[in-house]
Amino acid sequence: MVNKIKSILKKIIPAKFFFLYHFLWSFFSALFYRFPGKKIPHIIGITGTKGKTTTAELIYSLCQDENEKVALSSSLEFRIGKEIIPNNFKMTMPGRGFLQKFLAKAKKEKSQIVIIEVTSEGILQAREKFIDFDIKVFLNLSFEHLERHKGFSNYKKTKGKFFQGRNDNFHIINLDDQEAEYFLSFKAKKIVGFSLFENNPLKDKVDIFLLAKNYQFSEKETKFVLVVNGQKEGEFCSPLTGEFNLYNTLAAIAVTLTLGKEREKIKEKLKNLSPPVGRFEIIKKNHLQIIIDYAHTPDSLKATLKTIKEVLKPDYLVSLTGAAGGGRDKWKRKEIGRIASLFSDSIILTNEDPYDEDPEEIIEEIYQGIPLAKREKVEKILDRKEAIKRGLELIKKKPGKNIFAIFGKGGERWLCLKNGKKIPWSDKKIVLSFLTNKMYYPINSVTK
Repeated sequence: MVNKIKSILKKIIPAKFFFLYHFLWSFFSALFYRFPGKKIPHIIGITGTKGKTTTAELIYSLCQDENEKVALSSSLEFRIGKEIIPNNFKMTMPGRGFLQKFLAKAKKEKSQIVIIEVTSEGILQAREKFIDFDIKVFLNLSFEHLERHKGFSNYKKTKGKFFQGRNDNFHIINLDDQEAEYFLSFKAKKIVGFSLFENNPLKDKVDIFLLAKNYQFSEKETKFVLVVNGQKEGEFCSPLTGEFNLYNTLAAIAVTLTLGKEREKIKEKLKNLSPPVGRFEIIKKNHLQIIIDYAHTPDSLKATLKTIKEVLKPDYLVSLTGAAGGGRDKWKRKEIGRIASLFSDSIILTNEDPYDEDPEEIIEEIYQGIPLAKREKVEKILDRKEAIKRGLELIKKKPGKNIFAIFGKGGERWLCLKNGKKIPWSDKKIVLSFLTNKMYYPINSVTK
């Protein structure tokens, strides 16, 4: 009911009124907490369609130092000092003054570095206002939130607003993204670019150019030679595999170098990192591998499935997917079905945050994107827990090296149903409960 009222109000009330409302929230919150976002030495903002959480977690880990305190605001959690608070808002960049309160606490704890994931919704609602970001990072831009922004062009412009500061110190840009030139058009005292291609035509437009050369992906790691402005900095090794993770890693290295961290320390810390929860997280048992990943857009799903097929090389791949978020981005449902069918030996379509939409209708829309010739390998299982159980059964039956990839929820802790109802959730804990024969939740995800 609340969502329906909001939807009606948005249709009849001018957008400028809503922006003013959110802007005032940000202003008075900043005023109440005495503008903490202007008093912390280094605040890093990371934006992009995908990879924000992984990059934020990498930067957080690489910046850990006994001489500096680091704080983090991500879609997974909020960290200040030794305190870790789960992000249960079901939004990456919380509003209504939360960020200002978070920054005030970080300042009180004497944090020198704060890392914040910045979303297009957050920018629309002025959540990034009154925060002096020392470093702004652009990862990538692909089709997402199109209904919310009324088209890709508006989505891009919204992201661009984040880089329109008059006195920005550093912009860090993924030069391989198709929209890189647009984000390079915004001024900063120094612009840092990163790429996987030595002959990238945009490298002459940046002050510092980071290049990953001779990169190699394996099941356990990614190795690459880092080159900065033509000078080799040695071979680096990351436990995160896949091309998409290499871009996230380069972004994190660019940030830490910009902050003045020593290259050898970065190299050593990077080698010993663990993947963020629910971001290409691998669980192994005998010949089975279960991958839990947040991929919920066509681009991210394709990149992850491609990595699984080309790097992990399974004999049999089962993919479980839904379409994150009922009531929005309906365009991507058929595309998710089509992409899943390109790489998977079996597909399970299931429930995933339907909100007030009929979950069976969402599943059917994904199904319609799967070519007729490949529909025989598809199962529709509304109950997400039962769907996970079925996926495990499928890979157990097959000989060889088999992988079950579970997409859409990642490390999220809630399943969002109709009328604002939320139930506690963890794809990982459900997988482990079936693998160890221990009970997890005595509930299911059926909403009918």
